Amino acid sequence: TPEPLPLDSANNPETPTPQTQPEEEPTKEEPTMTTEAPSGSASTPYVALNLAIQDLAQRLDAPVDKIEVVAVESVSWPTAALGCPQPETAYPEVVTPGMRVQIQFEGVIYEYHSGRDNQSFLCENPVEPVTILPLPLPTAGGVTNPFIAQAVADLATHLGIDASQIEVVRMEEVDWPDSSFGCPQPDMNYMQALVNGTFIELRVDAQSYHYHSGGSRAPFLCTSKNEVLPEDLPPALRGDSND
Repeated sequence: TPEPLPLDSANNPETPTPQTQPEEEPTKEEPTMTTEAPSGSASTPYVALNLAIQDLAQRLDAPVDKIEVVAVESVSWPTAALGCPQPETAYPEVVTPGMRVQIQFEGVIYEYHSGRDNQSFLCENPVEPVTILPLPLPTAGGVTNPFIAQAVADLATHLGIDASQIEVVRMEEVDWPDSSFGCPQPDMNYMQALVNGTFIELRVDAQSYHYHSGGSRAPFLCTSKNEVLPEDLPPALRGDSND
């Protein structure tokens, strides 16, 4: 839940003389309702969605692949409460850009809000945004998948780019032959047992990036020289492919 922000003391009617504060933007002597312009990296949808999925999975002890993505929206919240005001708490009436994420587990929809910093939080008593812009869901072959959202968000952070620059090439369910999840590291021993997981291929400027997951581990970027690809596995260990 976002921390309440202090009201602007520069608007105090007892101080008619404007305050000189070189390090801050000048305060407008007009209506209390103002609008902040979204920053270039404000609330990347994949980042907000990824945080929401991780939080809900931890709260409910739920498998990530069982969490369904319902909606991801770019919104403008009416106040600094980010659409989730707390009782007996005052918030600056500043229209704030952010994200609204709706995800579902076992038939129950959970709503997550965020502001400019992408820090999604669960909101149990939400209010409607001022504006709503639905955004494309993270998909491969038309299939919405939370693993893809996690992989895209991680790669965007890793490369320092916007998630919109990342292309989802394919996602495939596999049974990895051991606990390395197809990404063995030097001088490591792994349990020889089949582990259900996923392989995700992303692309940026003709460069491919591979993400592996298995068991309860979230997708991670594989840079191993001995990486195992789905096509290296016997057909019996390969599942559905979305490409």
